[in-house]
Amino acid sequence: MNAIYAFSGDPITYGHIDIVKRAAQTYDNVTVAIGENPNKSGHYLFSFSERLDLANKCLHQFQNVRCLSFSGLLGEFAYRNDFDVIIRGVRNNSDLEGELVQFAVSQTLHPSVDTVFFPTRRQLSHISSGIVKAIVEEGGDVSDYCPLCVKEELEKKILGKFTIGVAGSIAAGKTYIARKLLHTINKKITTSYISLDEIGHHVLEATDSSIYQKTREKIVNRFGKKIVGNNGTIDRQKLGKIVFSDAASLVELNQLMHEPMLARLYEETRETPLGIIIIEGAILVEAKWTNLVNNNVIIVNASKNLRLKRLMNAHNISEKEALEKIDRQISSSERKKLLEERINVHQWGRIWNLNNNGGNVNIDSIAEDIIKLASVKQIPN
Repeated sequence: MNAIYAFSGDPITYGHIDIVKRAAQTYDNVTVAIGENPNKSGHYLFSFSERLDLANKCLHQFQNVRCLSFSGLLGEFAYRNDFDVIIRGVRNNSDLEGELVQFAVSQTLHPSVDTVFFPTRRQLSHISSGIVKAIVEEGGDVSDYCPLCVKEELEKKILGKFTIGVAGSIAAGKTYIARKLLHTINKKITTSYISLDEIGHHVLEATDSSIYQKTREKIVNRFGKKIVGNNGTIDRQKLGKIVFSDAASLVELNQLMHEPMLARLYEETRETPLGIIIIEGAILVEAKWTNLVNNNVIIVNASKNLRLKRLMNAHNISEKEALEKIDRQISSSERKKLLEERINVHQWGRIWNLNNNGGNVNIDSIAEDIIKLASVKQIPN
């Protein structure tokens, strides 16, 4: 049997995709029809072609599903194109009432074309295209609501922003590369830089916000008052010696810091101007935060010997201490593998590998790639 599932897809969400998946398991062939609602004409965020392109990107894994665009009455379109069944998704009683009216109209026009209602799964019932757009407009993360390819386009369309991540091993020169990239891209597009390390410092310092105060209390309760400095703030060096000598402690600290750091990141990204945002952080990949940058990450590498020298000189520590810090982190190849796995799961993302073994590192080609991908409003500095 041939089934058709029609919606506007402005944008397509995980709610839509789940119904397509279930329909593909039920019917021989499923056509996803991206339509134009006359009542919404001129009010869509994405154009007809853009909505169709996003649907194709999100549904290409289903072998018996094709996407096309249509206009006019769905019942008439289904009859003229020899579909057996019209599929409709229903989230609640209000949806059902409206769909029953549409069903009655379709049956009056062409009773040979049946309609089947697919109830939305409970965990997806709160998701709608309108809710997704509203969250993005406020700077929120919608990676649990729609695929990353959709999230990326929403951020460009609504916020005028494109985000890129810079990650890598300790002392590989991530900050240097991020700031060099900032300087290069800023010549053509307004670009902002955010450091996850600095955000972590903000959380651990004596800021007034209650969420950060509670976080510091939790950290002190877990790791002891010995990490509290003379000024009452958390001594990051003392805390670092504890967590970098014990992998489990580092995991616990990351868990305690996760939510407040995201809250602070949310504050900072809201204040950035239109353009490109560079987020630099050592834990970006390991902490599974790459959804923040839609899996678009520059991985900075450097030789172990060079990183060892940089650490010893920068922090005035012994070779043993420097080696302990290096060995506590995953290798460059492991980091790349983790990111590749996330890209495979989400079917979205890009990796740039950059060696920073000293000398004048050329980042021009990466900068050009990012500018082309961004496609956001270019603002002269």
